[in-house]
Amino acid sequence: KTAEDVLALMSKAQMERKIGETKMNKQSSRSHCIFSMRVKAKSTLADGSGTMDFNGKLHMVDLAGSECAKTASLDKASGAEAARERERMNINRSLLTLGR
Repeated sequence: KTAEDVLALMSKAQMERKIGETKMNKQSSRSHCIFSMRVKAKSTLADGSGTMDFNGKLHMVDLAGSECAKTASLDKASGAEAARERERMNINRSLLTLGR
């Protein structure tokens, strides 16, 4: 409800954010974060005859980075690289879903 509440929620989300090093980016987002905020305001009309309500919704989105297998050097994945390959495929799949 207050600016402090919003900042506390965003700080908590930042701490939960998953990052990992890729060939292209040392701090690549490895998870999606969607923060939605409903904004409400009320304004008094200039002639004093009443008020006007304003409503809106603000979405802030941090999408995990997509990467192709060639660029990520994961063509022949094994062990820990296999887990990173599955992560890469899941991120790309979810980005495609968000785009629909």
